Amino acid sequence: YNKSLQLKKQKEKSEVFSYNSDDELIETLLKDEDVIINNIKTMSAKAVNPSTVIVLTPKGNGVKAYCYKENTVNSDAYVADFQRRYDKKKVVGHGYTKNNCHAYTWIGDHRYWLNVVGSFITDGSYRAVAKGNLPQKYQKIINNKGDHSGIVIGRGNTGKAIIETKTGGSPVYQNDIGDEFGSTSEYTVYERNSVC
Repeated sequence: YNKSLQLKKQKEKSEVFSYNSDDELIETLLKDEDVIINNIKTMSAKAVNPSTVIVLTPKGNGVKAYCYKENTVNSDAYVADFQRRYDKKKVVGHGYTKNNCHAYTWIGDHRYWLNVVGSFITDGSYRAVAKGNLPQKYQKIINNKGDHSGIVIGRGNTGKAIIETKTGGSPVYQNDIGDEFGSTSEYTVYERNSVC
């Protein structure tokens, strides 16, 4: 093993560590257990911390989003457990572990996490629909706290809007608008502004 490491000597420095080769890193790690623990913490922090990206609204304004390296498809077991726990919600996709409702709804891309909808609703890309109007297919909904979004995908048997969304890194699911967002006073419906 040591011979193979010697053959793999690297002259360039690592992004995470300031070692010149694998051998130097291993020798240092073997010398001091604290170094091992600190370097593992550094590697974990580097792996978990997202990179910041700028995504564009339909009007072309930038909104800060995050991209995680470990954004993977949810496991079958996790999806089955989610469906069992939330039996009123109809799972329609596995979803990704580091993709939330705002990114799913407003960006439409599983690669991102979006903390704040921001310019999507303030730059004129979308406009609020008058309260009292029935939400229509493809309109977007955000609750008044600003912490949950979804897309109207149609109407259920009762005539109520059906929302497609996810929570945090959950599977993608569909749910009745009232069960998901509460009464009409608790959310705002937006539609794409045709003047974009």
